[in-house]
Amino acid sequence: MLGDAPADRYALGIQAALSDPNVGIVLVVLTPQTSTQIPETARVLGELSQKYKKPTFAAFMGDLAIRPATEILAEYSVPNYQVPERAVAAIAAMWRRRHWLGTPELNVEPLAVDRDRVQQILDQLRRDGRVTAGDAEARDILLAYGVPLPKSALARNADEAVAAATGDRLPGRHENRLARYPAQDRHRRRQAECRLRQRCARRFRLDRLPRHPPHARRHHAGAARCSRWSRAAKKSSSA
Repeated sequence: MLGDAPADRYALGIQAALSDPNVGIVLVVLTPQTSTQIPETARVLGELSQKYKKPTFAAFMGDLAIRPATEILAEYSVPNYQVPERAVAAIAAMWRRRHWLGTPELNVEPLAVDRDRVQQILDQLRRDGRVTAGDAEARDILLAYGVPLPKSALARNADEAVAAATGDRLPGRHENRLARYPAQDRHRRRQAECRLRQRCARRFRLDRLPRHPPHARRHHAGAARCSRWSRAAKKSSSA
């Protein structure tokens, strides 16, 4: 349709689009020309939108020339946008909302929570005057809510760490490693247990080491003294 089309030609095009069962939404874009019948086109669009009961949008571009048309479109509850991009964005938002309304409801199963255990932990924290929970309390709360967590155990020395990793207190990936070797293959299983014990003991000793060993502290102190001496030397040479 050309820009200088009269109102009756717009009416033919709008009616053909609205009467098509494959068309769900109609957007009419109008750019004012010298021979364009703007108010008449707006009234035709409003009447056809009420006749076919389909979502109809208008994009009558301009300012002073289309003010009478915007008032007519408002009488028929047809939204008008100054540019087609805004109209398309509104149509897309309507489609997303319609898709969201058609989404089936999510059936959320209630969690089997040990509320008594959680209440005991919180009461103990209040009695102790604490405002934050530690790692142990946090783990107990998560376990009470059914959150799967990797099992852990406390160890005071390397032997207890090895016993916790290889014993019944800490199954998991360590037991999975040993499960690779059947009970008949005692030699390979004994070697795997030995490597696991060495690894656990070494990890326990590394975790107990200070963050900065003594030789590292001496190195940092010496570097600091050297940096102070270099700054003093620079000041004296510049003076």
